[in-house]
Amino acid sequence: MAETAVRLALLLAALACACRAPDPRPDVVVIVLDAVRADHLSAYGYARPTTPVIDALANAGVLYRRAISAGTWTVPGHASLLTGRLPTSHGAYRAPGGTNAATALDASVETLAERLSAAGYDTAAFLANHAYLDPAFGLSRGFRVYETENLYPAATLVRRVTHWLDHEARRPAFLFLNVLDAQRADHLSAYGYARPTTPVIDALANAGVLYRRAISAGTWTVPGHASLLTGRLPTSHGAYRAPGGTNAATALDASVETLAERLSAAGYDTAAFLANHAYLDPAFGLSRGFRVYETENLYPAATLVRRVTHWLDHEARRPAFLFLNVLDAHEPYAAPPPYDRLFPGRLEHVGDVNAEYLKTGRLPAPDVLAHCVSQYDGELRYMDDQVGRLLAELRRLGRYDGALIVLTADHGELFGEHGVLGHGTLPWDALVHVPLIVKYPHASRRGIVDRPVSLADVAPTILTLLGLPPLRDAQGAPLWERSGPVVAEEVSPTGDVARAVYDDTGHVLFAQDDGERRQLALYDLGTDPNEEQPLPVEGAGARLETELASLLAGMARAPRGPVPTRAPKLQERLRALGYVQ
Repeated sequence: MAETAVRLALLLAALACACRAPDPRPDVVVIVLDAVRADHLSAYGYARPTTPVIDALANAGVLYRRAISAGTWTVPGHASLLTGRLPTSHGAYRAPGGTNAATALDASVETLAERLSAAGYDTAAFLANHAYLDPAFGLSRGFRVYETENLYPAATLVRRVTHWLDHEARRPAFLFLNVLDAQRADHLSAYGYARPTTPVIDALANAGVLYRRAISAGTWTVPGHASLLTGRLPTSHGAYRAPGGTNAATALDASVETLAERLSAAGYDTAAFLANHAYLDPAFGLSRGFRVYETENLYPAATLVRRVTHWLDHEARRPAFLFLNVLDAHEPYAAPPPYDRLFPGRLEHVGDVNAEYLKTGRLPAPDVLAHCVSQYDGELRYMDDQVGRLLAELRRLGRYDGALIVLTADHGELFGEHGVLGHGTLPWDALVHVPLIVKYPHASRRGIVDRPVSLADVAPTILTLLGLPPLRDAQGAPLWERSGPVVAEEVSPTGDVARAVYDDTGHVLFAQDDGERRQLALYDLGTDPNEEQPLPVEGAGARLETELASLLAGMARAPRGPVPTRAPKLQERLRALGYVQ
């Protein structure tokens, strides 16, 4: 069977279409038309209009008029295409004993698919010639998916490939993890809030999966982000409160593997642009695995978006993992104009509410709290518009449809509940119930999930979608496999641990351990969403306590990591964010 020179023309044309500066790592599509001679394509001057679609592809790329196949039939021709060698070099050609017998590819010969797989690409082959492209000939090496059955005629093959692209293809070329710092779930209109705070995020939720009961593993920035990037609970990754003060934090334990490290090793470009420059400083260990890690001059969100847009246009490689932290809903509550007047409750003359609260420990008056909420909601609407700018940029670059986009928060915020203004206290529901919206590549999954899930599930979800091994000792699981209790933790400076343990019946068990005794409280969030009326612990509470004990028994507690030296620069950052006086 004669092989056609047009294979290489189509390959190079596909590469020319797929490769767009400045991205040196494109998606790669190779289409081989078995037994098609070049001079029967209208793109090559044939008088009959045989190939109008291929003609258009040639016009968008490069057409090589004199492309020569290295072999005269299927096995050697395909083997040369996939190895870059002549048949006498790769060993796959006619075998003794008959004109239709063939030898297999030499075991020592490396294939294109093997090299691409090692570089982090998902590799799949769908081959209608099931006789000479059988795996026995060695051409399947390096392919995760290699199918040769029931792929004829071409319409059948196209249906199969379309299904694979929509539902099975891994390694999306772009991963986008966006953290809205200090954003509680129940203030997003996507989560039923009465104020229209998030029209852009609402549309993103409609294009993906909204997880109604996503729980952050921590109550403040350092442990929340660390759990998101490691798939571990705070007591397992070691980044939590340090002795000596409520605003001191330990760094991530040196032995803990991060999502960025794993993605970088798999060939992803990794970049983080983080507005919370105080607690996302590289000193806390969360920069491990990122090629680019920036925390300076990325506030407000419009500034961050400009920086990210420049990176996408001029610096990003492919495939890429982009991690953002947007800080605008954080205290002090002061939405930029005109967002400061979008929602009722604003007061004209208000002092530094957060500083006064930190100094006295007393909650502000109800009208001042209402002012804080109005500004918080305005900040959220402002952030929503900036998220819209980022998504528009991804669409402009052709990266949106195939991207995996995760939007979430590291923790929520309290506005007087439990006598607190701010965050970083015990793991109350308003503090750990956060938004989680995932737009899967090509909208392959859509809907609403009501059962509790953990932000520690995000890293395992990404790695599973990419076909990569799980992170070492992760407690999280892929979001669609999540079962059992979901746990949030807060570690005090003295090492005491408070945990909130969620089940899928709407109950949450509050467990506080001081090393000598455990205090328990059970709440039904369906009837008591503010956790004000504890129930008897028997029944659901006892079951949750047993499940918690089982989880903790299989989890090694990490030692406290080192406490980064609080340099004057870091001290000033903490002061700017309202953490210290």
